[in-house]
Amino acid sequence: MKILVILFGIFLNFTSFIFAQNNFDNRPIVNNIRMSTGFTLNKGETILGIGPIAHGVSDNVQIGSNVLLLLFSAYNVNAKVSLFKEPGYCLAIGGNLEQFYLKVDDKYEPFISVSPFISFTSIINSTTEFHLSGVVSHINSDVSIEKAEANYLSQGTSVYAGLSHHFSDRSKFLVESGYDATFKGFRLAGAALLGWQTFRLKLGLGYFDPKGINRGYLLPVIGFWWRFGGKK
Repeated sequence: MKILVILFGIFLNFTSFIFAQNNFDNRPIVNNIRMSTGFTLNKGETILGIGPIAHGVSDNVQIGSNVLLLLFSAYNVNAKVSLFKEPGYCLAIGGNLEQFYLKVDDKYEPFISVSPFISFTSIINSTTEFHLSGVVSHINSDVSIEKAEANYLSQGTSVYAGLSHHFSDRSKFLVESGYDATFKGFRLAGAALLGWQTFRLKLGLGYFDPKGINRGYLLPVIGFWWRFGGKK
């Protein structure tokens, strides 16, 4: 809760000027809620905020990280490469490298995860996109991952499906579901994405019910960032 209050304070202090700007400026989303989409950033395009940080090295390659995860001692870096972009669909592959801590027998143990993924997006019509993504996680540690207690941020080998709907010039509705085979739990999430010329604000709820947790995790989805540069 304290972290959410801090993030909201930063948001109020640094974003009051952006409400004079308008719409998403024809920039497709590179992440739905948790899952990756088939899109990548354009060359020179940058995302900077509380949550994702990413940069388009070329029109088909982006690199990045997630600053919000760093607050939870989850050190991470990722990269994504576009294989093709057609008018009605696109496909990308990538990978995440992450070090994180999970509780094992009342003690927090470090884990290192190498997770290649593939993401596909189909443009259903002018307002709706369908997304599919698969992640294969190779998790290494001195202790077995099966003994670890998962938390909301944990991700193992997973499959996702999601939809993004362009509701207006300044808003998108996002939904997704997935199953984590490593932690044996389902994920459900929904969020609203509000967009101005360079600023983005994402608000919603997410649920995860890994094995060994009685009631699962229900937590807010929150992120805000600026997206600028590159051709449009």
